Amino acid sequence: MSLAIKQILSQDRQAESRAYKKPFASSGQAVEDSTNDTMVDNHVDYRLSLNNLTDTRSINQNLRNANDGVSMVQIADDALAQTDHALDEIKKIAKEQYQENKNDPDKIIHWLKHVDSIAKETRFNQKPLLDGNFSDEQFTVGSGVEQTVEVSLSSSTPAALGFGSSLEDMVKKLRENGVAQLVPDSKEEKPNIIEEAKESVSEIRATLPPLHERFTNAIKDLNRLADETHQAHSRINDPQKATEVTAQTRKTLLNESKISLQAQANQQPHIAMSLLE
Repeated sequence: MSLAIKQILSQDRQAESRAYKKPFASSGQAVEDSTNDTMVDNHVDYRLSLNNLTDTRSINQNLRNANDGVSMVQIADDALAQTDHALDEIKKIAKEQYQENKNDPDKIIHWLKHVDSIAKETRFNQKPLLDGNFSDEQFTVGSGVEQTVEVSLSSSTPAALGFGSSLEDMVKKLRENGVAQLVPDSKEEKPNIIEEAKESVSEIRATLPPLHERFTNAIKDLNRLADETHQAHSRINDPQKATEVTAQTRKTLLNESKISLQAQANQQPHIAMSLLE
């Protein structure tokens, strides 16, 4: 029985040796293989696997950048929609006061301050979007130079929209000259201040849909590339994982067999004594 157990243990060690014979250990160092061709093939697979992992990280980063770009466009568009609404309110109040021969600039000043606040407080990644300083911002959505989206957004402050050199200047003019200056004059062919401001807001908003389309197209391309990279990575690594699972299963079965045989061997003397009795 002792000889049988030794044979089982010897087979166990040989099986482990065959099952775990790999071209690379966990440290990444090459291990001896039976043939040079096998080592080369496995070395290529290992390098391809590393390259795929690097590509996956790059793709994921570019996806985050493209999604950030979409978020930036949405934030800017929402803010400009609020600005346009505030200008409509200014236009309505000015017209009502003009028709009723009233002069209450405080209501209009309230909305002008709201426009100014939107422009200065709308931010993306802690950067103001609509105060005129969001310029030449780069969003990398691919490895090539042509896969970088450059974004510049014009200012939507009251001063930039034509209400005066500054918010304070416009407030001063309203208090001194009244709200009539904001009402269109039928004798003048050119648009008044509010209409020009609304046109400026529309021009800024018109730059956003093309940006949104570029970012969403980049996301589609990156998702497709991510799927292809994942499939390539799986083709390389799935056979390796299958080999590891098979080796582990074999080892477990051999260990169980060894334990069972040892238990049987230990019971043999007791069986023999019971027969003698």
